[in-house]
Amino acid sequence: MSSCQNSFEQKQNSGPVPLCHNKKLMDWEEGSPLSLQAATLCIDDTPTYSVGTVGDSISRAFLADGRLADAPLLNWSSGIDLAKTNKESHLNRLIDLATSNNFHIRAANVAVSGARIQSLPQQVLSLKSQPRMVYATVLMGINNLCQDDITEAQFLTDFEGRMEASLRLFLDPQHFPTPPLVLVSSLPDVSQLFSLPALRDNSQCQVAWNLGCPNWQGAMLASTWASMNQAISRVVTRINHRHIVYDNGALAGQTFSASHVSSVDCFHPSQEGQELISETLWNAIDIENDYRDLIPF
Repeated sequence: MSSCQNSFEQKQNSGPVPLCHNKKLMDWEEGSPLSLQAATLCIDDTPTYSVGTVGDSISRAFLADGRLADAPLLNWSSGIDLAKTNKESHLNRLIDLATSNNFHIRAANVAVSGARIQSLPQQVLSLKSQPRMVYATVLMGINNLCQDDITEAQFLTDFEGRMEASLRLFLDPQHFPTPPLVLVSSLPDVSQLFSLPALRDNSQCQVAWNLGCPNWQGAMLASTWASMNQAISRVVTRINHRHIVYDNGALAGQTFSASHVSSVDCFHPSQEGQELISETLWNAIDIENDYRDLIPF
């Protein structure tokens, strides 16, 4: 029999406790200052599943609420509060597909703002301690465009190799006895932001871009970005596994407007931008019809 209490303190004192799947009762992640104090905590033997998020500041929803901080509740992948215009995160969309109420689900967002591809293997491995991982998202590589060596051939070789090694970890039974369904995103075209009049003619945006990453406006940006997306596509094709799914360039081809980025740095996705990313990537793969059998609830 399930025993539930409205006590956030109990969670703090007794260690990790899975939360009911009902969206109104869901908590965020362990130790988060944004945890919902009114969340209902459930201690029982009901199956617990996890949705994982790996990546960088885009998936940490940095600046999504206008603050100079991560706002993980609003991230496109596993944020539980991303529903401003009824365009919800992938976690919430998965819950909407559920045919049973008899499960708990938790978000495991291990993305790190500022992360590059070099940290992706460790991020993936950090998910293996979570309850059964049923779905994970990978969006990583934009920060690598800031590296000084993007013009060198070794840059792309290294990027491709690390991406492949990371994705293959999801298929290693030593780490994930049952592999999750993994959505691998292409990299968004950040160069289009620099041609939007509302941003291009804004001196604050120019300062933010130059401080954030001078490479973003360099001549090599477009070709390197395209080559990185080609590398991601090659990796998924080589792996050739039903559980590893590429978005087929959906996010790379998505058009963004000024409202989709933060007014603070004119780059990081706003809440509206997070919603667009969620919608674009959810529509890129048809989970309900093509992968529903891989989601156990």
